[in-house]
Amino acid sequence: MTRVVRPPSSAKPAGLLGYELFQTAYVSNDLDRAVQVIGDAYGFANWSYIDAGVMRIALAWSNGQQYEVIETARDQTQPLYDDWIDRTGDFVIRHHHFGYFVNSDEEWELLRSQITAAGRKLWMDVDTGTMKVIYIEAPELGHFLEYIYPNEEGRHFYTQCAAN
Repeated sequence: MTRVVRPPSSAKPAGLLGYELFQTAYVSNDLDRAVQVIGDAYGFANWSYIDAGVMRIALAWSNGQQYEVIETARDQTQPLYDDWIDRTGDFVIRHHHFGYFVNSDEEWELLRSQITAAGRKLWMDVDTGTMKVIYIEAPELGHFLEYIYPNEEGRHFYTQCAAN
């Protein structure tokens, strides 16, 4: 069987959707149940977990694509995530963002200039020490876009996440 051959990319990302897509992420009001539902429905047996205090995260690779499920702490409000789901309702899993890798200082600066030129609101703009992270809303698409520029330690983190 012949695989699809992608056309060569240009020297720089073509707009805010032109970076290296690597992740599909969801938010839920019950991380454990969401992981179980996704695992049962889509064959994911292996997950890596992070407890960051203000949120819990589950990560799983499958064939070059990473899936993320986020649940925020019940006693703290995280508008970037909590506004996306009904915290008082029944169980929910809802698409939240696509994640894109940024691979160089030049791409990071280009991304920042593209965000400014597009007039996009920065919902998050942080340097965690292992990666730089920017979130912007894509209201035309109904979700957020997350950009990750990992340093060596950050790249190691992503390679250590569970695979299916």
